Order: sequence, then structure tokens, then C-alpha cells
Amino acid sequence: MTLSRAFMGCLAATVAAACGSSGTHPDDMSAEEHRQTAGEEEHDANLHDADYDPNARATTAGRSSVMANAEFYGLAIYNPTAGHRAEAQGLRELAAEHRGAAAALEHFEEGACAHFPPETRPSCPLLGQVREVTDVEGGVSIRLVDGANDDAVRDHSRCHVAFAATHGRDGMDHCPMYVAGVSVGPGEEGVTLVTDQGQAAVADLRRRARTHMAQ
Repeated sequence: MTLSRAFMGCLAATVAAACGSSGTHPDDMSAEEHRQTAGEEEHDANLHDADYDPNARATTAGRSSVMANAEFYGLAIYNPTAGHRAEAQGLRELAAEHRGAAAALEHFEEGACAHFPPETRPSCPLLGQVREVTDVEGGVSIRLVDGANDDAVRDHSRCHVAFAATHGRDGMDHCPMYVAGVSVGPGEEGVTLVTDQGQAAVADLRRRARTHMAQ
């Protein structure tokens, strides 16, 4: 499951509009990328609108070889530009889904980061805090250094996962919270991080976690 177990319901009704076509789910891209894509789709929709002429008509008559075995109704009159109108409508629906996905990511971040100010959210909560890393199914169990506040680090980790999903993972090659599909697992000691994105993602998560072990 991506982002978090609770998030997989697409945040219930809040994200209903965001969980539509392929590519428009919240975790497919960052909030900014969702909005940029929505703008591009709106632009293309406007181009199709410009090519639609409600008064255009084309007429066909007679039987074609394709219709040889079909019932023939005589003249068929239709608007040859009608496809542009339908395409424009479809693009605007996709744009709305992308905007809904962006809003869902931001809603998720605000919920996960309710106790963390904006300036704190970008910082990786594991820096200087990791004492031991043990492999578990789908990821790692991280034991923290003496004196670390386990509850605070877990909460900050959930926030950082949400921040990474909202703002994009490109260029972030060290913090395990930026691995695709990562979530904070259950536990009362340390931090458990898992991903459902396959063995390559699990291996990357384990590698990143170990780079944070205190020297």
C-alpha cells in the first residue's frame, strides 16, 4: 500500500474525485506536478473546443460494404467535429481528477504534520538518530540512539512520508522516507518502515536506512 494504510482508501470522500483514471491517483506524482498536468489538459481541452463547430454537418448516403448485413436507415446526418467536444470534456474531467489528487496530497500532509511547522517538515527525522537497523518483511525496523524520543520520531517520520509524497521524490536519494510506497509500520519502539513496491524498493529502503546509522 502506498503513502499509508489509512491513505489507501483515497482519504474516503475527500479524495473520491482524485482516485479516477490511471495517472491521476495522488501517489502518481507530486501535488505541483498534478496541478501542472491539470493545466496542460485544460489547455488541450481549449484547443479541442476551438475545433468544435456546433453548426457543422456532414451527410452520408447509400449502403457501404461495411453495412451490407446491417439494417439501413437511409441518410445519416452528423456533426463531424463532435469528437472535439467529447475530447475536451474528457480532458477537463482528467484535469479535475489531477486537481483533486493534489488537494488530497496536501490534505494528507496537513493531517500527518499537524504538530510540525512547515520549516520542520522537510528535515529527515532519522538524521543522527539511528542506532541499529534490522531487516523485516517489506522493509526495516530501526532502533534509535539512547535519549531519542521514539514517539516523536515516529510522528515526524509519518509527517516526512506525507511531505515527500506531496512535494515529490526526485533528487532525494538518501532519506528512506522518499522511497516509493513507504509507510510507517506499527510498533512502540523505534521506527518500522515498509514499502509495498517490490523487492527493488525494499532493497533501496534498507540501504538508505543504514546510511543514517550513527557513527
